[in-house]
Parts: sequence; structure tokens; C-alpha cells
Amino acid sequence: MVAMREITRMGTSVGRALAAAALIVAVQWLVMTMVTDWRWQLGFLAVPALFAGASVARLLADHDVVSMRRGGGRR
Repeated sequence: MVAMREITRMGTSVGRALAAAALIVAVQWLVMTMVTDWRWQLGFLAVPALFAGASVARLLADHDVVSMRRGGGRR
């Protein structure tokens, strides 16, 4: 049952990531076609790239696994 929950959570995360990516691409495409000032274009391309870079860095960072036991007693 735990494996099924993990798969469902992964599917939900993937769906949210794809929806967010589609929204970002749509906004960037609109800005690139409507705005002619290169500074605005650079800003609209750089800000999502910074967020994506921070997310990838957090994803690749080392994480400690903490195990929780039932009962809360000491060993």
C-alpha cells in the first residue's frame, strides 16, 4: 500500500511540474512576442531560470534520512 501512495504522490508532483512548466513557457512566449525591449525580455527569461536553478540545486543537495520509530522510546 505504501508503494501505491508513493507512486500517486510522484504522479501528482509530475503533473504539477508539467503544469507549472507550461504556464512559464506560455508567459515567456507572450513576453518575447509582445515586448521589444531586451531588458524586459532578459528579466522574463532570467527570473524563471533562477527559480529552476534553485529547485535543481535543492533536488541534488544531500539529504539526511531520519527514521522515526513508533513508541518514541530510546534504544
